[in-house]
Amino acid sequence: MFVRHRGGAPNYQPKPLIAKHHFDPVKAWKRRHGISTKELPIAMKNLELEDQSTVQHPKVHVYFAGTGGTASKLAERLKKFLKANSGAVIGEYGCLNSFDATKIHMNDTFLSIKKLDTGEFPEGVKYSIFGLGDDAYRSTFNGAAEIIDEIYHEKLVAPLLNHKLIESDVSVENPPLKVFRQWKESIISVIDGKGEVVNNGADSLLSVNPYLRHRDLLKTFSEGAITFEPMDDIVGGILKLTIEITENDCQDMGHIRILPRNSTENVQKVMEILNLPTLDAVIDLRRYEGQIPNDDKWMGIVSTQAFLSDYVDLCEPFTTLKWAGGFPEVENISVLQVLSAFSEQLHGPSVSAELRHRILLSMPTLRPRIYSLASSNLEGTSINRIGGNNQAEILVRVLPEGRFSSTCISSLRPGDKISYKLAPNTLVLPLLPSPYLDPVGFKPTHVILIGTGTGLAPILSFLSRRLTQLIASGSNFDENSSITLFAGFRSPTIDKPDVPDDRKLFEPTFRRFSSYGLFSELYYTPSNEAKIRVQDTFETDDVKHMLLLRIIKQKAWIFVCGGAEMVKGVKDKLGEVLGEKALEQVSEEGRLLCEVF
Repeated sequence: MFVRHRGGAPNYQPKPLIAKHHFDPVKAWKRRHGISTKELPIAMKNLELEDQSTVQHPKVHVYFAGTGGTASKLAERLKKFLKANSGAVIGEYGCLNSFDATKIHMNDTFLSIKKLDTGEFPEGVKYSIFGLGDDAYRSTFNGAAEIIDEIYHEKLVAPLLNHKLIESDVSVENPPLKVFRQWKESIISVIDGKGEVVNNGADSLLSVNPYLRHRDLLKTFSEGAITFEPMDDIVGGILKLTIEITENDCQDMGHIRILPRNSTENVQKVMEILNLPTLDAVIDLRRYEGQIPNDDKWMGIVSTQAFLSDYVDLCEPFTTLKWAGGFPEVENISVLQVLSAFSEQLHGPSVSAELRHRILLSMPTLRPRIYSLASSNLEGTSINRIGGNNQAEILVRVLPEGRFSSTCISSLRPGDKISYKLAPNTLVLPLLPSPYLDPVGFKPTHVILIGTGTGLAPILSFLSRRLTQLIASGSNFDENSSITLFAGFRSPTIDKPDVPDDRKLFEPTFRRFSSYGLFSELYYTPSNEAKIRVQDTFETDDVKHMLLLRIIKQKAWIFVCGGAEMVKGVKDKLGEVLGEKALEQVSEEGRLLCEVF
């Protein structure tokens, strides 16, 4: 689970209180606790101490691991809850990197959140894992927790609960307190010998039913109209989309999740293949993998049309083809392609309602796509308000088979509504001083911004915010040119003349910011025959001198956004310019912020 060490407090030692007692206080304490006060020979005393030291009482060990702080906070809650509500004795508590299997003893309980080193476990040890994941990253969702679970399984460690791995989804609730509460209450019940009282049916919060989890996810989404320029001849290029949002507290440089719904045309096609009525067909989500609803709640019932539109992804492969036994073999490329291949068989009289249900509940859930905001909420509340709603802008790279960028957007028209959910970006909070500070006293910190392609989106958000704050403060821009920008983007070259020209999007925008004197330095790196990358510009003498001045002497902040290879290349090059020790110092001070997509 989790554990946080509180510095200072464990080392506090009160001054001794000296008092006279009519009776020996040590013997008095022993008599109250039924301990013999008879003196023993020294050898017997030593033996008694040794025997006591070998007694191991079952304990509950709590470990955590994560990068955002949520795991450690939940671990602290769990530890306090166990102490207050259970007779459990807390053993080891800390980061999983410090896990030591030799400190786990017979019949102990091991609660963990992500990552584990190898080690042998004593007999009788039980475990439970609480995984923190984001379903937007489908291929790695709760992947670390699953690896731990596999290790426990290989070492024949028994699970504490029926659900040995509890998967929470921060895209539904962050932090996932509802699932966490049910999990810890179930743990308490088992540890105290009362048995597991949690409902393990289809309606349980601890259920692994992906459709019920997706239902909860949909409740957190909002609807907003979308506008964009025509997509003609833009495949491979960047498309700017504007979404009307109702929220007034949209975080600058934050994220937005977009649900790429299936088109009406594809939904109708599937309903025709499965011979489903358009209006009356419904599906019970709680029947996933043969689960039987344990009551008559209606919350698991949705219309089939809504299910096919908002719950599942018709462009992804089936999660399983077990339902297709007896059908001709077919490659599981996508739901649409498989159903089209079985169109004749699925129209036959032998196709039951139960089979249709199994087919529907074998479809993969629809995964939201995450994008960085390219606009500022400060700017939106003043000059970009439409009909009482703010505008949020995002940059989308249009890929030939992109689930949202191509497949979904191609079925939309400007003005159509999409499902979205705003999400904070805690990484960049140090770069965002409060907009409620005295504008006259606003003294901006120097920031070095480095981004490429759609990685320039959060940088545009930051620039809009900084410009709005400076205008509001009435500052002299010549005295507040506090931004260095390195921007890389695609553009046609002699070798690749047909590449979409991203300069048409970025250069006018940067010229606008530059006209206000916002930049102290501005460097463009478009595509070029020499294959010069944005970080390669650091090698010139004048740029080296500038970086040393800004970062070492002026204590500038650095924000890097791009693909993993680009971010690594920038960090490596900064290490060469500043020196590895200097760059390490900047990182330790928290002045190097890297966002990888």
